[in-house]
Amino acid sequence: MPVGHVLTKKTRGIILCALLVTSPLGACSSTTVQSTKSAQFTGPVKRLFIDMDMGEGLRTTVDDETGDFIATVKNTLASCGTDSDFHTRDALALNDTMPDRIRKFGPDSVLSIRWLSAQTQGATYIIHYQLRLTDLKSKSVVWTAIIDLHHQWSPAEKMAEAIIGRLKTDGLINSVCVAAGPK
Repeated sequence: MPVGHVLTKKTRGIILCALLVTSPLGACSSTTVQSTKSAQFTGPVKRLFIDMDMGEGLRTTVDDETGDFIATVKNTLASCGTDSDFHTRDALALNDTMPDRIRKFGPDSVLSIRWLSAQTQGATYIIHYQLRLTDLKSKSVVWTAIIDLHHQWSPAEKMAEAIIGRLKTDGLINSVCVAAGPK
């Protein structure tokens, strides 16, 4: 547009309509999950220890939804026939309690969730996570995933859905269970 060009009322209206139509589309972008599973691992996992480093990903302007995430995943896994225990990483802890907790719980596998990075895209917050499932019997990583969590609201619910959905799809947990809320 040339300098000094004045937008007509009609042109401004068209631009406003275009912005109103396209803005929500960016806010509704979906969460993506990519995963790879070892052909030798048959599953399903019956006892799962989850080691989490979620970064700022489950925090909203109102609340920290880490507790809701843990409760939702724990309840859903229970409905799938999988017992679970969680460990949240504390960067300032002098002693790591995770090895003792793993020993006491006695899991088949350990799922580690690591925050990689985050960015904003308009009103949407995008968080990138890496997940690795280690089979303790073979002492090897048998499944990996990258989750790009897109959210404006309810990051705990969206992250829980993404993880549980992919674990079901990849045959790591019973696929006939139902999603449960934090209760």
